[in-house]
Amino acid sequence: MLQSLWKSISSWGDLPANFPYTLGSAIPYGFELPGGFVQFSATSTRQSTGAAVEGSGRQRPILDALLNPGNASQVSVFALKRAKQQSPPFKSNGSVSLPTFDQAKNHFAKCKTLLHPNLLKVLGTYETNNALYIVTECCFSLVHVVYLNRQQQQQQELAAKRPPSLPQQQRSDPPTASVDGVSDSTRKAEAATVAAAEVAANTCWNFLELTESLSFLHDQCKLVHGEVSPFSIFVTPHGKWKLSSFVLTRSLEDVQWPEFYSLMLSTASAAQGWEPPRPSPGSRPDFLDRWGLCSVFAWWQECLRDPYSSVRPVRSNRNDGSSCGLSIGISDASFQRALHKVPPALQRLMRRILDSSGSAVRLSKLTDGGDPCFAGDVCCQFLAFIRTFPVRSHVDKERFFEQQLPTALQQQQIPYGMAVHLLLPELALLFMNSSASAYHCSIIKCIMSIVAPLSTPSGSSVKRNSCTRDEAAVPLQLFSEVLTHAFDNSDRAIRFALLSQLPAVQSLLPDDFFGRTWSSLTLGLEDSAPPIRAFTARILSLYVSRLPRDAPQASTAFALLEHRLRDSAGAVRLEAVIAAAAAAMSIRESGTQGCPPVLVEILSASLRDPEDNIRLAGLEASAYCADSLPLEGLVTLLAAASPCFLSPSAAVISATSSCINVLAVAAKARAEMKQQPHDQRTEAGFSKPQADTAELMLHGGDDMEIPADTWETVPCFETQKHGSNPSCGSSVGGATAPQREDAVNNNFGGHRIQRSATQGEAPSLCTGMHTSVVSRGASGSMRLQAAAPAPLLAVKGGTCATGTAANKGNFIPAPASTVEASFSADDFFASVEREAAKRNI
Repeated sequence: MLQSLWKSISSWGDLPANFPYTLGSAIPYGFELPGGFVQFSATSTRQSTGAAVEGSGRQRPILDALLNPGNASQVSVFALKRAKQQSPPFKSNGSVSLPTFDQAKNHFAKCKTLLHPNLLKVLGTYETNNALYIVTECCFSLVHVVYLNRQQQQQQELAAKRPPSLPQQQRSDPPTASVDGVSDSTRKAEAATVAAAEVAANTCWNFLELTESLSFLHDQCKLVHGEVSPFSIFVTPHGKWKLSSFVLTRSLEDVQWPEFYSLMLSTASAAQGWEPPRPSPGSRPDFLDRWGLCSVFAWWQECLRDPYSSVRPVRSNRNDGSSCGLSIGISDASFQRALHKVPPALQRLMRRILDSSGSAVRLSKLTDGGDPCFAGDVCCQFLAFIRTFPVRSHVDKERFFEQQLPTALQQQQIPYGMAVHLLLPELALLFMNSSASAYHCSIIKCIMSIVAPLSTPSGSSVKRNSCTRDEAAVPLQLFSEVLTHAFDNSDRAIRFALLSQLPAVQSLLPDDFFGRTWSSLTLGLEDSAPPIRAFTARILSLYVSRLPRDAPQASTAFALLEHRLRDSAGAVRLEAVIAAAAAAMSIRESGTQGCPPVLVEILSASLRDPEDNIRLAGLEASAYCADSLPLEGLVTLLAAASPCFLSPSAAVISATSSCINVLAVAAKARAEMKQQPHDQRTEAGFSKPQADTAELMLHGGDDMEIPADTWETVPCFETQKHGSNPSCGSSVGGATAPQREDAVNNNFGGHRIQRSATQGEAPSLCTGMHTSVVSRGASGSMRLQAAAPAPLLAVKGGTCATGTAANKGNFIPAPASTVEASFSADDFFASVEREAAKRNI
């Protein structure tokens, strides 16, 4: 592809040294343009350089092209080269003979001086010794648009005839136009142009545009065009019709019949099927321009109404130089037949335009609302009002943007596709106009209403209005650029309209939109108006879901929401809690493990909020996020949720019970998952005794390091069983001491523990039981020091006592006081309780 592109460019010789554009591929027209020009797609090198300097965050290619076509990044280049030898008059390769080249210079000179919104905008002209280059706004020939539209209809008809049982991979689409070397941006612009032109056929707006362009030439410039044919009309991606090709353009006084008619018959348009009627010697100089205006629009509507009619573009069977290309069939006879098929109001308007008498109405009078055809067209009314906005009164402007336009959009008085492709660009231009700042809020609401139906699921309104996402690529990009600019606006009404309606259209926006508008969005959190702060907090969760997972804004969003929980407005705190939970779940659904640590702080703060509705939201959010919280966070929320039972609100009390149940289940699951490694270590150091044994069998060596929570898993860790044994008791100095036990029951890790409350008593242990000393290690865990079995001491009164030795080695009996000082039951249980309190159990 690069070789073919280089071949097509190098065949033109060297481009001008100051040529600030990069030529792309030639538009694959199957016909000859007037003057023999070849159209290329091109990109501006100035635009790319400016983007590199300013950064990619503020690029607005579509919007900038609307505001000033000179800043457009995508343009069209019409090139013409003088042939070195005699060639056929229409060879369709951009190389023409010297007479044709000199004739094309008339167009080259006129296009630079004629400036009107409905004439093709020329951005620059360049000339070398043997070539001409004309840079214009991005556009496509009307004949090419008709041909592509016919291909689309053929594809749709073929798809409708396919049997449903036919596998998708076996389906064969009809061949489409050649797209070799055509860039993706050119393809999207081409699709948008075809879609916009098709929907505009339901209105007289394009006919009004052509009438205004001819009115400018005839009434103001005193010029005649001379070749008003489908080959001289170009369509922009926004559906505007532009008149160009001024090869035969001259002053009205210089028109002489039939000499001028003979020149018309020698043009490329006449060679490809355009046959204007022969005027009488006394006809008006602009007669054929008026006939061309009406015949082109009637031909266009006939093509859309019946793509297989006799006036559709077809391949020419001629064997001369014009054999390559398309041939149209526009003659006075075909025009008269098509004229009877147009709406009656349009038919009467065309007859007024074609009036050949000396008292024929001026075109400027028709375009200023002097004809019922234009005045009764809703789309023409609205577009004309926007075009003439500066001269309208304040009352008219307010009524239009507050009542008429919103009502028309809501009631679908304007067809949906027409609103997207025709009305949206005009509203975007008006939104950028500072003179309309008082109505910017109403304008942005109307723009939202126009685009919102595109966000519906496939097969609903998008399919019903015949507007695919591919065809809407250019309008959607324009919509994104307008919203980006709107976020920079300091008007609170505009900001509120954006925040309240953004969720409905967020699926239509690219991901980089949320990165570009992040800084402008977060400014709303510091706004003095509580509704702005509340809606900004709500939208933060949407931004988190659309930003990349590794984007720094994702973590910043939770910090901003946590700060909003100290807001004085309860509505702001409420939105912050809900947004934090929604953002956390969007992160989890994206596959990211864990949740931001600050989420627990946000939920805990909401549970302590003095307002019941915020506590209720915090309870529901805590239960909603329970599965993604760590064990420590769940324990913290359990402690924070319990005081909610004291709320006077029945809804809060009910939600508290449900929330605690959910948190407890999640905490239990987390604890079991965390306990599995401890159980494995316990099995390696302990053996489970039989159910009826009362002995604690230690298999670990001396000074074994055991985590504190492992005590919960030790079998038979229950002193109540041993104390109830009749053969066990307590004795000091061989005498039975008075016993006074308070039944103190402690629950620790699910084990029931009973201990003596009498000071100075030794613990009651069973005969022959292993003893140990419990101490705290340096790491905070509990150290179990194993000791040798203690022999029985003096037995008196049927009681028994055991002694402990703190030293290792051979056993040395010690008095009871020494045993108590070395290791007492109170010390043991106190250490266990301290460890439990430290771990918040």
